[in-house]
Amino acid sequence: IFMKWFDEYQRVKRNTFIGKLLDEKEKETQKLMNDVLKNSISYYDNYESFYHGFMIGFLKADGYEVKSNRESGEGRFDIMVIPYEIDETAIIIECKHSKNKAVLKKESEDAAKQIIGMNYQQGLKDEGYDNVIGFGISFFKKQCYITKI
Repeated sequence: IFMKWFDEYQRVKRNTFIGKLLDEKEKETQKLMNDVLKNSISYYDNYESFYHGFMIGFLKADGYEVKSNRESGEGRFDIMVIPYEIDETAIIIECKHSKNKAVLKKESEDAAKQIIGMNYQQGLKDEGYDNVIGFGISFFKKQCYITKI
């Protein structure tokens, strides 16, 4: 019963999350992700690779391909959410793990700057995607901060 509830909970939240990212409503997206984190992870799952893996699993949705840690531009991005239709919007996400709440915003901004500085969107543009947006997300325990590039 719990697994069925959790699967449905995640599906609804995932679709809403992706929709809000595509609408570039990062503050609403942030509130939604904080709710998901509060209801699904432990305080002990507090390291960058955990959040990265959590996001990959969370973002797998119909109509999208999720890629992780691939070379693009001048480095390797964390996550790309790529629509199957070339004229739809693709999303790049760079994740950071903050050591405390006080640096969440700054590290989220740094992650967003990394997307631009490392030119991660170039790989998608080379594949023909004209609409590419990016977000830096910093995590600390059951909280996150999201910055749009």
